[in-house]
Amino acid sequence: MTSEVRTSKNWQLITLGLFIAEVLIATIFSGNQFIRACLGDYLVVILLYCLVKSFCNYSALRWDALS
Repeated sequence: MTSEVRTSKNWQLITLGLFIAEVLIATIFSGNQFIRACLGDYLVVILLYCLVKSFCNYSALRWDALS
């Protein structure tokens, strides 16, 4: 399987926005454990997905995309 590495500006902007949200959660909501633990963990999974999607053009619905 060969895949070309292409950058997607839309996914990169979403990734940047989520990263900024994560930094704000870590700094502003440092005293609120619920927001920092639950919402922060939830958003970091989406952040990692968007980071991968910004460089790879894989379909999220195809299970055999990486094999």
